[in-house]
Amino acid sequence: MKMNFKKSAVMFATSLSLFAQSAHATLNGALLDDHVKIGMTALTSAQTDDGSWTRLILSSSSMYNMNMIMLYEFLNRTEEKKDTIQKLMNFAWDQQNPDGGINNFPGGASNAGMSLLVYVGGKIAGLSEDSPHMLALEKYIRDSKAVDHPGQALPYMMLFRLNTDYACANSMTEDLVMKMNADLPWIKVILFPLMHVLSTGQTHELKGDKFPSRLKIAGFCPTHLPHPLQTLNIHLGENSFWSWMDAHMNTDGTLFDYTPSTVPALMALATGGEKYKDILETGLKTLESFQVEVPSGLYQSAGEASIGETDATLMAMLEMGATDQDPTMQKAEKFLYSRQQTETGAFGFSKHNQHFPDTDDTGNTVYVLEKLAKMRGNGVVDAQTKETLEKAVDWLVSVQYKDGGFGTWDKDILTVTDIAAERTGIVLSESIPEHTSRIVMMLTEVKDWKPEYQTSYQRAIDFLLKRQLKDGSYEGTWFVDYLFGTAMALNALGHSPDSPAIERTLDLGINFILSHQAADGGFSESPQSFVDKKSIPLGASSPAQTGLILNQLMGMLESDNGKKYLSQVQPAVEKAVSFLLSTQQADGMWHDCTWTGVTFPKLEYLIYPTVQEVEPLGALGLSRKLFAQ
Repeated sequence: MKMNFKKSAVMFATSLSLFAQSAHATLNGALLDDHVKIGMTALTSAQTDDGSWTRLILSSSSMYNMNMIMLYEFLNRTEEKKDTIQKLMNFAWDQQNPDGGINNFPGGASNAGMSLLVYVGGKIAGLSEDSPHMLALEKYIRDSKAVDHPGQALPYMMLFRLNTDYACANSMTEDLVMKMNADLPWIKVILFPLMHVLSTGQTHELKGDKFPSRLKIAGFCPTHLPHPLQTLNIHLGENSFWSWMDAHMNTDGTLFDYTPSTVPALMALATGGEKYKDILETGLKTLESFQVEVPSGLYQSAGEASIGETDATLMAMLEMGATDQDPTMQKAEKFLYSRQQTETGAFGFSKHNQHFPDTDDTGNTVYVLEKLAKMRGNGVVDAQTKETLEKAVDWLVSVQYKDGGFGTWDKDILTVTDIAAERTGIVLSESIPEHTSRIVMMLTEVKDWKPEYQTSYQRAIDFLLKRQLKDGSYEGTWFVDYLFGTAMALNALGHSPDSPAIERTLDLGINFILSHQAADGGFSESPQSFVDKKSIPLGASSPAQTGLILNQLMGMLESDNGKKYLSQVQPAVEKAVSFLLSTQQADGMWHDCTWTGVTFPKLEYLIYPTVQEVEPLGALGLSRKLFAQ
């Protein structure tokens, strides 16, 4: 697969627009119809054979490139994969800063952990330590004392015996893994396999020229937190680890649903003998299907978000006028039902994931499937569909936090430092406004099905009311950042029962969003917002971010609470829609390369390619209903 990864984030501003409209064009039904029609045609043609919409996620860092190089080395495949490894390294060098270090996102500061990983990756790739890239990187590592704070590089330093005392580890990390009753997905699926390899002493030795001897990192160990890993299997038991792996590996050889969790899993499987040979090969093949050719070399994607992106596309198409009778919609609906997980009845991030549901994907999937079922039943959900969807909602309600909010994967079963409040970049399973808002929108539709749904709904509303910041905003977590987080909360609260508290919250939130609209009518927000703890605009408006914000804002205007704000918000919305019309290209898309999604705040950002396109299209569809009468 080939992709121009380094398109400018502002290319859309100068590209050929679908129609020669000014930034403040007067909206009319015929004009919107034309734009919506060509967008609908593009979406229909982009549907895959299985009924989903998805493209490989683009990440802002070379983390997954290094993961794959480490995996090839661990599996003794470096000679066989020599050309692939060279291309993976070339992509990483494209992210080298003037100070010699490697950044996690374009324009970001050099990161110690990433720089160490790339240095070791370069050694594995056979690069000379005296090559310009390696010399500059070595200087950064020395000057920044990166070996003293290796961050995400630490597990690999231990796995590859770059740490002579590899039996030591951060005690909190091990404690997390040893909580066998706490299935915190992203923590457990990544750390559990790593800890198994370390605890059984089956680490990999870098030999000869591959060992980074000049950096003197072999002696690193966090001596202030010693915790012998040899005791791990005394607590867990050898068979306990393998039975857990057997139960949670996907049939395509992935664990969870993407590269960062699958790489350590395959490393662990490689120590399990002949029994795991076939699934190991299958998993490696699946990961290699995530590799994308780019101008600088080869990019290892984290994977795809087929369930989440299909949800987003279906919602956009509904706003654009599609119905349940459309074969495209029926095919997508069938896909979603086929991905419902048997253990919980909930839904994961992608079609690869068979065992670990996400709260937001479950909420979004139930929301869109319920809407399609209502269309088919003239406003009534049939009994069979209701029973099927109730399984997913039952799981969601069961993992609601004590504070009324929802996290990403599971319930608050672990007490740690308040990561979210510190905005450190690490996301565990704490309540977040984004997902809570999504789930409130879903519960708005189904809260009358069961008394416990009504209770859960009210608790979630109370959580949102408490989490608004003084300036009227809400923090984002998985998307950048305050503007979208605030718009989501406004939509959710707009559909809730009216109260003075709701009205105050809506007033503050609307004023916050409108005060950040750009002169051209669009919206944008930089990842720097996570660092500065306030909304920082980009140099140019982003169609993707504008679409995300507009969809939520116009959704609020459709609600009973939101209707009263129509006269206040309409001019801003019309300007934003005109911005989208003026930047839509001839193929019906925008090709916006703005970093909009988030892996972890402050550390790494994403582009969900399908989401970047369907959100503006959904906004055009909504605006046609609201303003083009």
